[in-house]
Amino acid sequence: MEIHQVKTPLANSYVVNHDGQLLVVDVGVGCHEFVVGFIEQKLGIDRSGVQLIICTHDDLDHIGGLRHMALACGAPFALPLASRSLRRKHLNDPTGWLLRFGTSVVEASRPRAWRMYGSPARRDRLARRPRTKIRLPPRQISKLRPIQRLQQGDRLPGFNDWEVIHSPGHTWDSCCYLHRPSKSLLSGDTLLGSASKRRVVLPSILSNRAQMRDTVRRLHDLKVESIYPGHGSVIHGQHLLDHLVR
Repeated sequence: MEIHQVKTPLANSYVVNHDGQLLVVDVGVGCHEFVVGFIEQKLGIDRSGVQLIICTHDDLDHIGGLRHMALACGAPFALPLASRSLRRKHLNDPTGWLLRFGTSVVEASRPRAWRMYGSPARRDRLARRPRTKIRLPPRQISKLRPIQRLQQGDRLPGFNDWEVIHSPGHTWDSCCYLHRPSKSLLSGDTLLGSASKRRVVLPSILSNRAQMRDTVRRLHDLKVESIYPGHGSVIHGQHLLDHLVR
């Protein structure tokens, strides 16, 4: 089993390779061509090798290209239980939208937001990444439906080594995906990776601080040794979350 990080214009996508059978995690809006390009040009695997596509939560930089990827590869996709469900989010976190709005405004005002998304140097780096141009019929994209709604403790269809961990805090629908044999965690925006600090950090944009604290404690108990975040660098080592639960 190999986990490959694909840096796209919006967020990290991941391609998990199980002997040529591919699991794709998180595809942002307009980013499916970068993920397909990585699969075909870097891994040398036909896109038909994609067996399942999932996301960690329903922010557009993680879900916006999911259906495009599914149609391009002829593969099914699955979503977290509450993704694109305002009713479930409101019932379980009624004031989450307010905190999300406030923390998003603060984050957008920071200089690092420009460096992450708008700088010319970043655009130049992305322009050199593998990309496969794909034309898709919009009507077929809109008709696609998930094969499963993923809940706490579920196993991913076709990838039974991967377990769903519900992880509210950044958003109520957020899920991480745990591979127990390798102690690896695909964390989406629940946990981020700081290359400069060489450690895992919490996201600045939150929907519920209390839920995030509970999520971090539960993830800490998993004793993972590799964290693959939605933004930032992959972090390896032991005791990766100790500094977040003190």
